[in-house]
Amino acid sequence: AMQIVGGFFILYLLLLIICALLMVYGIKEGVRGWLLPWLVGWFIVCLFQLVFGLWLLGGYYIYLDSVFATLCNWLWMSYNIYCWLVVLSMYKIFAKLQSPNIELLWP
Repeated sequence: AMQIVGGFFILYLLLLIICALLMVYGIKEGVRGWLLPWLVGWFIVCLFQLVFGLWLLGGYYIYLDSVFATLCNWLWMSYNIYCWLVVLSMYKIFAKLQSPNIELLWP
């Protein structure tokens, strides 16, 4: 079972690397669609960190080491959320730049 889970995580991390390369290409070209795979994948990572921290805190809260590990995990998660928000704001900037500017000329 551990080999299956480990293989899944390796595959997921390889997909995140590919999504990061697509994101860099999308930012370089100014196309917002290339940012979406990274946004979705990284959102899943942040959710996993949140749930893992809650599981760790809920199951082992009497041990100070697990509380410290949870706080470190959530500190890292907050940095990941910041990175996600930066890419999301770039996505919104591209959306505004790529939207058609149509003005109605009749009264």
